Amino acid sequence: MSKEIRENNPSDIRDNANNDDVAILLNTLVRDLTNHPALEQIASDELGKEGWKKFIAQRYLIGRQFEHLLVLARTRASESGDTTLATVLQENLNDELGVDTDGRPLPTGSHAKWRKDFYQALGLSDTQLEKTQPLPGTDTYNKAMGSLCEDPDFLKMAGAILYLEKSIPPEFRKIKAGRDALFPHTFEHTQNDTTEIKRRKGEARLYLDHHITHDANAHFPDLLKALAPYIKKEDTRARIIAGIQEMAEAKKKFYDSIREGWE
Repeated sequence: MSKEIRENNPSDIRDNANNDDVAILLNTLVRDLTNHPALEQIASDELGKEGWKKFIAQRYLIGRQFEHLLVLARTRASESGDTTLATVLQENLNDELGVDTDGRPLPTGSHAKWRKDFYQALGLSDTQLEKTQPLPGTDTYNKAMGSLCEDPDFLKMAGAILYLEKSIPPEFRKIKAGRDALFPHTFEHTQNDTTEIKRRKGEARLYLDHHITHDANAHFPDLLKALAPYIKKEDTRARIIAGIQEMAEAKKKFYDSIREGWE
């Protein structure tokens, strides 16, 4: 088949359009999230230290089910016979757990450890965080995540994960900006820091900083590539889009509730 014929093949054009539809949807939803007024405030020093810490405690409450969602999506993808998608989800899970492909712990530690180091640097213990009263939007988000975990559709789950891997880096950039504006000496090295203090600060920075770079450069593109065969087909594409939209709506309601809590 000649190059000219390939370039004008209707099925190729349709496939590209379908991929573009998902990319446009994701870009639009992520742009809407990162432009949310609540995140604009979070990125500044406007809230003050205590107000910002109240937000970050709510953010803790919506992050606890992600690992479980990955486990279920990986298992159901494997049961469906899609080893490529299952492998990509397993790699994402390994990163969360802080283990290599053979299950051996990595020296950098798990995301749970990074999260704990981050919150402890802010003076927030696990006990304090677990006692945080969830806002209505926090409950809404967690119910949506729970519903996804109970859904047998692994493509809907994968769509939700795809949205999260696309949206977390820009979301965390905004959160990092607020962190650095309000707590510069807690996370950034100073001239008088000892080697031990520098180590602790480096560990406390990992939770936000690693997600900003790694999710964007590895998890999102790898998952998008694994989902490409499904995106080409109308019925399976619709299932992926359903997961994307459900997760995006839950995240919007979370930040709506955060903003309403300040008004």
